[in-house]
Amino acid sequence: MASVNMTQQLQHDVVANYRKQVQTAYETKTDISSTIECIVSTLQDNAGPKFFEMQKLSEQYGKIAYEMVEHYKATINKKSGPPKNRWDNNDKYAHGYLVNASGYHYDEDKEENVFEPMRRVKDIALVVNKNRDTATNLSMICDWNDEYTQRWSQDDGEKIARSENFVEGDLIFNHTFAEPVFLPFTTNGSSNNHAASEDYSPHASVAVLVTCPKMCDDICSIPETEAKIGQAVDKFEKFLEQFTTLKRFLDNYPEGKSLIPSYAMEKMAAKAKPRVAVNAVKELEVPDDLRDEMNQVILENKLLGES
Repeated sequence: MASVNMTQQLQHDVVANYRKQVQTAYETKTDISSTIECIVSTLQDNAGPKFFEMQKLSEQYGKIAYEMVEHYKATINKKSGPPKNRWDNNDKYAHGYLVNASGYHYDEDKEENVFEPMRRVKDIALVVNKNRDTATNLSMICDWNDEYTQRWSQDDGEKIARSENFVEGDLIFNHTFAEPVFLPFTTNGSSNNHAASEDYSPHASVAVLVTCPKMCDDICSIPETEAKIGQAVDKFEKFLEQFTTLKRFLDNYPEGKSLIPSYAMEKMAAKAKPRVAVNAVKELEVPDDLRDEMNQVILENKLLGES
């Protein structure tokens, strides 16, 4: 078994996987998960069969393109000398003639999706108000904003009026998906407008309007839930900093195997190279309360996946 150092990148990936687990668990408990799933499925259904056809074709194209690139990548590697560094062969591969839909910041552990021409959406902007007409629930709202003071203006204190579609009681929420989803359009909005002097200046160029009272209540619990998620992730991140190797982390917390990305597990499973023995550094054990919390999160998500 090869020794795998707990690098900053590996720590980042493990924490990111734990965040997804925690977010799924907390959102399921508070009904946010079912509400968001309903919003996503409704928007997808409203887009009609062409949207699902686009999604299917995108996934098929991404798979075929990835296989084609990997084929020529293997051929090029056979005919090339040993790489001098990890970037040495990049310009030799067949990536150049294909558009990388995810840019430079894709998840390397899910490389098969990199050539899909249709991107998954990471977040959604929601304008929420239970006092609006429920018939407008999950419709699109555009160019929406509250009154604000123009930050950069020739006239000091110049006011920008509320948009005509702003209704008293409107609130905006941004939800980041635990796993990105396909949507027929993207949204853009937040509670902080960079053009405004005020700290709170809700605005949206495109958002989804939510007026169903039950959905509004669920979405209004997002900030509280996000705070709990942040606290749980911070606690786990500090705990993870103790470990210098992946093996020591798993020795202390075997249940954490589900959080480890495949590239690290494969590297650890490889045959170890002979090395000079060093004095072992004893890491702290997992506190009981943290172990219980982590086990509960991972177990709940496992059960959800099996149901």
